[in-house]
Amino acid sequence: MYCGQASTQLQKDQPLSPSFPTLRSLAQAHRIFIGSTVSVNALQNEDQYRDILATEFNMVTPEVSMKFNATEPEYGHYTFADGDTLVAFAKGHNMEVRGHNLVWYIALPSWLTTGSFSRDELMSILHDHIFAEVSHYRGEVNIWDVVNEAINDDGTFRDSIWSHGIGPDYLDLAFRWAHEANPQARLFYND
Repeated sequence: MYCGQASTQLQKDQPLSPSFPTLRSLAQAHRIFIGSTVSVNALQNEDQYRDILATEFNMVTPEVSMKFNATEPEYGHYTFADGDTLVAFAKGHNMEVRGHNLVWYIALPSWLTTGSFSRDELMSILHDHIFAEVSHYRGEVNIWDVVNEAINDDGTFRDSIWSHGIGPDYLDLAFRWAHEANPQARLFYND
């Protein structure tokens, strides 16, 4: 059998025919979500990136713009500009946003990783961070990855500032605080 080039092969810069269904339309026909992680830099600067996101997906997840170091680069100083950009794009294109993530062992600001905090201080920092972020997006982001990758491959707790400084109950506390900040949100553990 000959497998040569077909004469109807799409050129690299030729757009797909409107007769092809989008991933988004296929997903929505089955009432499911199809999503992608999003770089806010690309979202702001690349037309094709924006167009593909809007056309092919009905859910977006921030690549880095909602992580701890991006949202609280200085202790008690919150910045949500990049996350707000993503949320505005999603809202304008009738998309869901999956907040990612509130608690992780990496992507932490240096003030936190180099500080010397007591258990109570770490609990207060984590509580305040979760409340600030989830409250900021209440009503706009109702799906959250609360805790990310807290378990090692062998089933043990991952050594992190949270497990070491607070103990394994930080997982329960994080979910409790996220629920208190937005009782309507669907909360997930992500691994």
